[in-house]
Order: sequence, then C-alpha cells, then structure tokens
Amino acid sequence: MTYHAFLQGWVCYVTWMCQRRPWRSRLGGLLAVSGWLCCCPVQAMPETEFQQQRNQVFALAETDYPAAISKIDQLLQQPSLSLEQGIRLRYSKAIYLHRTNQTKAAIQLLADCKALSLDSSDPSILYSYYNTLGAIFDDLHLYEQALSNYRQALQKAEFLADPRYGEQTGNNLGLVLLKLEQYQEAQRLFTRFLAGAQQRHNMDEQAVALNNLGELELRAGRLDSAEVFYQRSLELKQQHQLQQALSYSHVSLAQLAAKRQLWAASAEHAEQALLLRQQRHDTSKIEPGLLLAEALYQLSETERAEQVLQQTLQLAVKQQDLSAQIRGQQLQAQISERLGKPMQALQAVKTALKAQMEQSRRSFAVQLAQASADSMLQVRENQLRQLNHQSQLDAARQQSQQRFYLTLLSAISLLLLLTGGFLWQLKRKNHLLAQHIAELEQTRAQLVEAEKMAALTSLVSGMAHQLNTPLGNLITAHSFLAEQLTQVQQLFSQKQLSAGQLAAALTDSEQALTLARGNAERAAQLIEQFKQFSSQLQEKRQQQVSLGTLCRDQLDWLEREVAARGFKAHTQCYGEDLQIMTDPLLLHRVLHSVLQNCMDHALQAPLPLHVTICIQQQDDQIRLYVADNGPGIAVEQRRRIFEPFVGSRWGQGQAGLGLSVAFNAATQLGGSINAVDPNEWPAAQPTEFTIGALLLCQLPS
Repeated sequence: MTYHAFLQGWVCYVTWMCQRRPWRSRLGGLLAVSGWLCCCPVQAMPETEFQQQRNQVFALAETDYPAAISKIDQLLQQPSLSLEQGIRLRYSKAIYLHRTNQTKAAIQLLADCKALSLDSSDPSILYSYYNTLGAIFDDLHLYEQALSNYRQALQKAEFLADPRYGEQTGNNLGLVLLKLEQYQEAQRLFTRFLAGAQQRHNMDEQAVALNNLGELELRAGRLDSAEVFYQRSLELKQQHQLQQALSYSHVSLAQLAAKRQLWAASAEHAEQALLLRQQRHDTSKIEPGLLLAEALYQLSETERAEQVLQQTLQLAVKQQDLSAQIRGQQLQAQISERLGKPMQALQAVKTALKAQMEQSRRSFAVQLAQASADSMLQVRENQLRQLNHQSQLDAARQQSQQRFYLTLLSAISLLLLLTGGFLWQLKRKNHLLAQHIAELEQTRAQLVEAEKMAALTSLVSGMAHQLNTPLGNLITAHSFLAEQLTQVQQLFSQKQLSAGQLAAALTDSEQALTLARGNAERAAQLIEQFKQFSSQLQEKRQQQVSLGTLCRDQLDWLEREVAARGFKAHTQCYGEDLQIMTDPLLLHRVLHSVLQNCMDHALQAPLPLHVTICIQQQDDQIRLYVADNGPGIAVEQRRRIFEPFVGSRWGQGQAGLGLSVAFNAATQLGGSINAVDPNEWPAAQPTEFTIGALLLCQLPS
C-alpha cells in the first residue's frame, strides 16, 4: 500500500511540473503514463479463495491456537488481500490471542482494526469489532462491558442487509443477559434467533437456540421445561449428524442432572462429552471434567473424583482458566475434607483465593488496557480530523494562489471584477477557519471529559480492588466455619464426635475467626481511609490556633509511633510560632497524613528517622515545609503522588490514600500542597525529600 501511494504521489508531482513548464510536457506525459501503469491496484483475492484459507485457520484453531495465529500472520503477508479481508483475519487473531492469555495484545489489535475500519465502507467491519470485543469481555466475566459492546454491535447490524447478523448478535447478547439474570429479555432474543434459524432451515443454529432456551429454563429453576429443550436440541443434532455440537448437549444434560442430584446420569453425560472432545482443544475439556469430578464425588467415588479433578485442574492451570481453577479448588477442598485431609483442604481454599485475586487483577488490567486503547484511538481519530482540516486549508490556499496568478495575467479591464472575487473567496476562507477553530474547541472539551471519566474509572477500580481481598477472605472464612459447624453437629448428633476431632475443629475455627477478624479490621481501616479521602465538612470551625504548638504536638506523636515500631526518630520544628484563624481539625489531618507518609516510607532501612518542619511567613501567606531523610521521590513521579491509590507500597498493606487525604484537606482550608525540589528548602541544610509550599490561610488583619 505504501509503495503504490508513493507512485501515485510521484505522478501528481510530474503532472504539476508539466503544467508549469510546457517544454517538458512530452517527458512528463511519458512518466505519468508509466507511473499510472505501476499504480494500477492489485486485484483483490476472490472471496471464495479467502474463505478457503480462512477455514484452514479455523481448523487449526480447533486444536492449536498458536498455530492458527502463525497461519494468520502468513496470510496477512499476501499483497492480494483487501482491506476488509485483512481486518477479518485480525479479528480472528484477536480471539486466539485472548484464548492464549494475551488479552492485552488482543485489545490493542482490536483498536488497530477499528482505526483501519475508518478507511472501509463495509458496515460489517465495525459490527464485527464490537462483536469480538463483547465476546472477550464475556469470557472474562465482565458482563457489563460485554453487554455494552453487544448492544453497539446490534445497532450496527440494523444497517446490514443480512438479518442473520442481528439475530446472532442478539443470541450472544441473550447469553450475557442470562448471566445477569435478565431472563425475560434473554428469552425474547433466543426465541427470535430460533425463529430465524427455522426460517432459514439451519439445523445447527436451531440446535444452539434450543440449547440456550434450555439453559434459560435451568437458571430460572424450571427443570422439566429445561429438559424438554435440551432433549429437542440433542435429537436435532443426532438426526442431522451434527457431531461437533453433540458435546454441548451432553454438558447441558450433565448440568441438569446435577441440578436434580441425579449424579449417575450427570457422570454419564459428562463422560460422553469428554469422549466427544478428545480431539479438540484442551479448553473444551475443562467444563465436562469438573462436572464429572463433582458427580463422582457425590456418588462417593472419592478417589476417582480426585483423579479426574487433578487432571482437569492441570488443564485449567495450563490454559490459565482462573474460573475453572476456583471451582476445581473448591471441589478439591470438599474432597480433601471427606478424605480426612484438613491441611490439604485448607491449601485448596488458599489456592482458590489466590486464583480469585488473580482473576480480579486480570479483569482490572484488561479494563485498563481497553480504556487506554480507546483513549489512543480517540487521539488517533482527532489527529485524522486535524489532518483532514489541514488538507482542506492547504487545498483552499493553493486554489487561492492559482486564482491570484490568473488574476495577474488577466486583462486590466477585468481587474476590479477579479479583485472582488478574490476578496469574496478570502472572506469565505475566514469563515471556514472560524468553523474549524470552533470544532477544535469542541474536540478539546470532549478530551477533557474523557480524562475525567478515566480518572473516575481508576478511582472506582482502585476501591473495588482494595476491598475485594478482605471481603473475599471474610466470605471464605464464613463458609468454612459454617461447614465446620455442620460437620461437628453431625458427628455430635451421631455420637461419633471424639475429643481430637473437637479440638481440631476448634483450632480450625479459631484460625478462621482470626482470618475473618483481621480482614474485617482491614476492611474497616480501608473504609475509614475512604471516608477521610472523600469527607467534606458541612461548616468550617474557625478558631485561633498556635501553629508551632500544633506542629510540635504532631512531631511528638511521630516520635512515639516510631519508637513503638522499634526505631528511633529525631524531629525539629523551627520558625515563627504564628497565631492563625483556621480549622484545627483540617490542619491536623494535613500534618498527620504527611507525617504518616514520612514514617511509612522512611522506615524501610534500619536508620534513624529525621523529620524537620519549617514555619515561614511570606507576605500574606503562611508556608509549612516538611522534610525527612527518606529515599525521596523521582521528579517524574511527583506530579502523581497526590492521586488516590498511587504509591510505592500500594498493594503491600497500604491503600495509597495518605497524601490524597492531605491534598483534599489542604484544599478545603483554602490552601495547596505540592512536592518541591530540595533546593527550595528555606534553611541551609541538605534534604532528600520535601513537601512544601502549603498555603494554609490568610494572616488575620
């Protein structure tokens, strides 16, 4: 594409030169003709041939995603591919990258595809973008994001001639609504998909629609109705020999049997599904493996259940399927308890918790990557608009110059008329420039709003991430205590409770209570920090405060806290002891948060902590300078230290809210807080880290 664009540009240049210099017209004409022949577009690959090569990719993906990705990369090197064909291949590559746990790369590739789609007139390209993105978010259990993208795909499908696009997207949207328990809307979409498949006599789609309706009835608790739909789907697949789809019916019937506690039937269907998926990708074997292990466990075939579960967990770990790992480890804990292995059960619970935390981290990372990709795409689109505007301005300027040269060569009798035309053209250009400036201002306002939304998303995600771990541990501890109490009650009622079992149960319960208490206290501390970060006083309580006394009291508190941690602290406060009218609670919060931050970050090495506060009056302002001998902060990081959930020890017991609390409190005081360079310290002594230039209030008159 770049080569042809270069040749086309060369032809335009030669043609322009020939117009300016007639004596070179013949040579220019020859060059133009030869360039045009070189620029003739390569004939696009026929759609039938493209579909054949694409089917080869699909066949590889049934067993080997990396091989499918490599095949797509080879196909993308072919120059005969059209723009739309290349984008469709990239969509498939994005799906396979996601399934090989390269979701960030998949998100970036989709963003590139959306940028390429701006040059395409095919409306199905943008439709496929939202459909693919919705499928990725659905796999990650980010159902709200999946719902949003599928709805956008459904809107794009309304402009497509083939109704299958809208019906298939509606089916995908229904599956997401099903997981969000919006059964009525999901049933409407599944019924529409079934009606369309029956009208087209597409047996494969009919089987899928019937199976989805059965899934809806199962989730709604209507088991008999679910069985009817599942059996209809199974009979349709058997009648028309849809072998690849048979395994899904057996998985559904296994789930239904498990719901009815018919464990023998559940195990039979799960084994049949595994047998049908022997030659398929390992990812497809995880769900029936978990169903089989659970059924065997309920049938008291504990050893075989553990064997099947271990094989399934190995596949889940290999494929990095965190949801399957969580389910598997929970089942492993139950099996270990039945086998009398409490430590192994506890280890399984811990592993499930780690998988849950990793799942939350991965979901947050993907959302962040999507937000970043959307921002970059927005910037790219804005740049394209600016280039288009500039191109229009250049074209208008060139046209104006041409008319100016023609005016000079025109007859004197037409001079006034041409001059009037030129002035009118200049006025029109000014009007266009004013319109472009207004559009640029509107674009800038949109970018500001986008940055606000990105900041809000970061804040909400940070709070959710901080609270997720302690609340998850609380739920796990509660579940474990409930199971432990049930087991003890059963043994007691059966008069089989021994002293050793009671002691072990009490020990496990005490550990679970300790875990619950610690996580509850952690959640309470986080909520208290969130309250401090977001608190806004209804009315300020102004009173006279001795600034020096308040600072020395805070330094005394710092020395006691450091001593309680087994370290030494040397503090100093100097400057004028000013009497000011301010809110003492807010001022205390500012100093307390800053000194707490000094202590948390400076005590990482076994060295005495040195903290100095300097009070300085400049004109009608009061400034407090706080310095410590900690490791310091890099210059490029100083602009972000007051943002919430940003810190060097975030995730190590710290929420990253200390300096954000100080920033909010200082703002409520009518002042400001900034990290300044150590050279700006007012005293003649070296410092490594300084937070200063804090304007607290105006001096009283």
